[in-house]
Amino acid sequence: LRGAVGTISNPGTLTLNGTLNSGTITNTGTVAVGGEALTATSITGGIVSTTSGVISTTGMIATLNATTSATLNGGAGLTVTNAIAGSPNLTLSGAVTLRGAVGTISNPGTLTLNGNLTSTGTISGAGILYTANYDLTVGGNLSVATVTAGAGAPAETISIAGSFTSTTFTPEDSTVVLNGTTTPVSIGPGSYNNLRLEKTVAAQVTKTSALTVAGTLDIDANNTLTLGTTLSVTGTTTNDGTITAGTGTISLADLTNNGTVAVGGETLTATSITGGIVSTTSGV
Repeated sequence: LRGAVGTISNPGTLTLNGTLNSGTITNTGTVAVGGEALTATSITGGIVSTTSGVISTTGMIATLNATTSATLNGGAGLTVTNAIAGSPNLTLSGAVTLRGAVGTISNPGTLTLNGNLTSTGTISGAGILYTANYDLTVGGNLSVATVTAGAGAPAETISIAGSFTSTTFTPEDSTVVLNGTTTPVSIGPGSYNNLRLEKTVAAQVTKTSALTVAGTLDIDANNTLTLGTTLSVTGTTTNDGTITAGTGTISLADLTNNGTVAVGGETLTATSITGGIVSTTSGV
């Protein structure tokens, strides 16, 4: 079916063979978009499958089966209830809510999680990502303009294999983990709740501007955190790797140091230090 129609009630299988424009779709069956374009006033329920199609509608899709890629234009709000499988690359606009396993995401709109989301590639775009207390795993860079974690329990974990270069980050109670084998990487946002560097290879993590951690900072062996300016940690710091000072003070609470803190010519202040190496050229 293709063309322009009114409302659709679909208890069976509706297969598109061209662009379809419709009113409200009540779907208790399957709408097979394939590589075509579906535009509807709204949709409710059922299964929507696509290989590389464009779906422009509001409402709720119970299950989205997508292979290769999909474009979701959610308008005022489109929710995919069940977890996406198949790791498709997604292009999003408007307000979209989803979860599951995907490839890359380009998001100039508003993406809200309704469950844990794993992306095997990058998440980018000029939009907003609300993690909403669900875990986010990113296999590439996280560079979508704004990332906002959920307040309260359960506190989410945001795991990133590449660089974290979002312009605005509201950490709430979250933990940000830089892991995987990609190196060097950089972190852009200045403030975190908990921050963990867990690269499994000798890795360089760079922060060019001030870094503030309200909770704990954990740096695994083989991980080097190179600072551009200041570092301030309110909770405990556990350093099994290397912290290299920038042009500013390193201010810590309790430091358990099994690695190296290279102060250079800067100032290190800490409530207490246990173990490890502290090197300086002319620092305090």
